[in-house]
Amino acid sequence: MKVLNLLLIFALLFITIHSIEISPANHDFSSYASVKEITALSSTSYGKSLIETINLTLKSNGNIDKVKKLLEDLLFELTRDQSKADTKYGLEDARLEEKLKKLAKAIGKLTLKILGLKNKAEDLEKLIEKVKKNLKQYNKQLLQNVKQKTQLISLREKDSEDSKKSMNEHMDIINAIDKVVKQLEKLIGSISGKGKPKELKEIAAEKRDRLHKSFVEITHNDEEAAMFVQMATEADQKALSRLISILKKLRASAESSYNNDQAAESKSKRTFKNLSSIIDADVKKLNNMITQQNRNLKKYEKNLRSINNTIESEKRLRKNKQTEHKLTKKERAEKTEIYHKEKAQRESEMEIVRKLLKIVKTRLSNMSKYLKDSTES
Repeated sequence: MKVLNLLLIFALLFITIHSIEISPANHDFSSYASVKEITALSSTSYGKSLIETINLTLKSNGNIDKVKKLLEDLLFELTRDQSKADTKYGLEDARLEEKLKKLAKAIGKLTLKILGLKNKAEDLEKLIEKVKKNLKQYNKQLLQNVKQKTQLISLREKDSEDSKKSMNEHMDIINAIDKVVKQLEKLIGSISGKGKPKELKEIAAEKRDRLHKSFVEITHNDEEAAMFVQMATEADQKALSRLISILKKLRASAESSYNNDQAAESKSKRTFKNLSSIIDADVKKLNNMITQQNRNLKKYEKNLRSINNTIESEKRLRKNKQTEHKLTKKERAEKTEIYHKEKAQRESEMEIVRKLLKIVKTRLSNMSKYLKDSTES
């Protein structure tokens, strides 16, 4: 009898459960949850869509176990997708972070390199400025040396001209004195005046004229020459001897001056030669220095152009790296934003699925409890 009763209870329970699952009222998920829960879950497009899917499932077979299976599979897929997304994002973010580090390092190296090149460029600019200053100074000194050499040549030519003129004048005086003395010596024993030999006649006019002419060469003055001639022709023997002695002293003085002129000319030549050698050596040295400085200037300017070109090239490369760094940083931020947005969306969906699954499990739990209570009674 007990067995029969149990069979009847199971039959009634089956009919009851079956009637609950397939009744039109139970083909809507709203019969499993409160209005508040349905309203909250339907507030999102995903929740609304998912409830509609559940309703379609219930309407198609009326089996809530299938709804549970559907929700569990969906939760599993969402969890799996999030795990994959986490792994993918982690790898991509690590790649982008490593790329950013490498770019930052490259930018740092380029910045240091550019700074070093700029320092070299500044050093070269200082050298170029120094070379130009040296060239200006050397060319100025070279010009001064040329002027000094020109002045020295001019002074030497003047010295030579003056010396030649003075020597010629002194030689003319010497020659003139020699002529006068020669003429005066002819007058010895034949002059007029006291002590004149009676048998000698007065000096002839032509001898007086030759004597006058010789005195003019000495004195360069006609009146003085005439006075000397008068003295010579009218003097006595003693006076004539004194006059010849004076003239010889004058000759010795002129000869001494002539020798001094020769010595001065020799000294002038030596001085000119020494000073010319010094100036020429300095000019040669300056020309060598100017040549070397021009070589240095050409080399420094070439190096400076090369360094400036390298700086511009490195700046362009750094700018490209900076642009790439900026774009990579932007890419990372965008991908992070998308990742978190998708993660938040997926977590929101998982939360909805969990709530729906909780409702379904609660419903099944209640049904199981009802079955158990009915069985025990």
